[in-house]
Order: sequence, then structure tokens, then C-alpha cells
Amino acid sequence: MLESEINEFITRIVGMRQSFPIFMEESARSASNARKELIDKIQTLPDGQDKDGNKIKVPTPEHHFALNRLHRNHDATSKAEELLPGIMLMGVVSQFDVFYAHLVRHVLSIKPNKIYESQKDFKAVEIIKFTSIEEFKENLIEKYVDGVLRDSHHEQIKWVESALNIKLQQDEDLIREFIEITERRNLFVHCDGMINQQYLAVCNRQGINTENLMVGSKLIVDKEYFDRACDLLIEISFKLHQVIWRNITQNADSESANNTANNIIFNLIVSRNYKLAKILGIFWKNHCSKNSSHDHRLMGTLNLAQCYKWLDETEEMNNILQEFSWRGIIIRVRTAFLSIC
Repeated sequence: MLESEINEFITRIVGMRQSFPIFMEESARSASNARKELIDKIQTLPDGQDKDGNKIKVPTPEHHFALNRLHRNHDATSKAEELLPGIMLMGVVSQFDVFYAHLVRHVLSIKPNKIYESQKDFKAVEIIKFTSIEEFKENLIEKYVDGVLRDSHHEQIKWVESALNIKLQQDEDLIREFIEITERRNLFVHCDGMINQQYLAVCNRQGINTENLMVGSKLIVDKEYFDRACDLLIEISFKLHQVIWRNITQNADSESANNTANNIIFNLIVSRNYKLAKILGIFWKNHCSKNSSHDHRLMGTLNLAQCYKWLDETEEMNNILQEFSWRGIIIRVRTAFLSIC
């Protein structure tokens, strides 16, 4: 379950990241065609003059229906082009929420005391309507998860830290950017992307520069911002997933976690997202490889070396490859090593 959920999440985010420019291009083309169709129709109208003697196009009664339809189509396609980036941002953040909800359920299934601590007394009438204790427990979990998801995304990170007694906010830049993305998403959900005081207050608390931002101005989501948002959501989800998986299983399933991590990083390399693959590879090497097998450490090293190679960071590539002796290793690993060198 833990493996399939992170893979499904990343597949969805990568798909939306790749689709963003396609959707935007198609939306712009649709708006442009509607604009051209309207202009072409206007050009067919008979000539006339305004009160100052200037030449104008004068619609006759038989043209009103067609012009009205074309005007509405032009307005609708133009509005869709304007709205689509914000909708896409809402979409990727909502996918994070779905993924995070799965993680919370896993934590609660292992540590149900978090629920019982929040509500120690239950009325008999609340219990007897369920057919089993397990069904009752599932209902409690769903209600608890719903409550956690209603908090801000910053509070959600704090909840995981408290529930598992771990520290997730050491990377302050990552958390800061994550919070800005989720708050920008909230603006598009509730304020059509218009900056409000709450957005500025949250950003200021996180140390985000808001000097050039004004209440009432509209934020944008261009391709550069959207790509970064997708990469960051994958990064924070990967880190959450690896830390939580190892914590709730007490490292008993660390090999599965390592295999999943290496596969995710390798797939990002195949997709040529070398920068993100490098970030995840460094995190895995520094925080997760301690409890991994020799083979997984080799694979993790090769993944990271590939990132350095394709990013033209030759010195870093050579340094990490020198951490292992590559003599006498299995053929497939040896072949991978030689392909990098």
C-alpha cells in the first residue's frame, strides 16, 4: 500500500506537469480561433459612419444572433485561458491532500492512541450502530483524518511530527516554499488568485519577501512556477513517505522502502528531471541508506552519479563513485557503473 500510493501520486503529478504546456497551448489556440472568428465576422458587416463621420461596421438585425454567439464564445475561451493555470495548481495541491490523507490513515492504523487521546469518551448509541469494532475504528479514523485535513498545510506537517515524534521542518527553505504554494492555491480557490491579508500574513511569518505584493493584485501561475510547484510537491511527499514508512514499520520493511526510493529516483532520471532526482538521491543517501543493503546502496550511488553526470557536475560524480570498490560486483551493476564512466 505504501509503495503503490507514492508511485500513484508521483505518476499523477508528473502527468499534470507534462500536460500543463499542452493544455495552455490548446487553451490559447482555442481563444485565438474564437477571436479570429469574431473579427472575421465583423469584417463582413456592411460599412457605415458614426456621428463624427468615422467609418464603422454596422450590424444588421440578421447579424445580431451570430455576433452574440461569437462574442460569448470569445469571452468564454478567453476566460478559460485565464483560469486554467490556477485550476492546474489547485489540482496538484489537491493530489497532495489525497496522498497526505493516505499517510495519516497509515499512521493512525499503527498508532490509534492519537484518536483515543482526542476523544476518550464515546456514547453507547455511537458504538452500537456499527456492526463491528473494526468498522467503528474505521469511522473514527475517517473523522480524525477529515479533521487533520481541515488544518493548514503547515499544521499538517506539525501533526506528523507530533504523532511520530520526528523532525520534518529542518529544511526551512523547502517548508517555506511548500507553504507559499499551498497558500497561493488557497487564493485561487477562494479569491480568484487575488492577494489578501491572510496570504501576506502567512508569507511574512515564514520569512517570504512580500515587499512588491499588494492586497487586491492577482498572482500568476506560469510554466516555471507550475513546474517548480510539481517538483516541490514530489520532493516533500517523497521525504514524508520515506520517513513515515520507516518510522511506522520500525525499519522492518526498510528494504521495500529503499527499493521504492531507488525506483522513483531512477524514473525521474529517465524522465530527464535530473535536478529533482539529485535532490531525492542526496536525501536518501544522507537519511535512509544507513539501513539499506549493499546492493541498494550501490544502486543509490549509481542513481546519484547519473544525476551528477547529466548535470555536468563531474567532480561530484567522481567523488561519489570513489566511495565504493566496483571490482567483483554483479554484472548488471558493473555495466551500469561503466556506462557512467
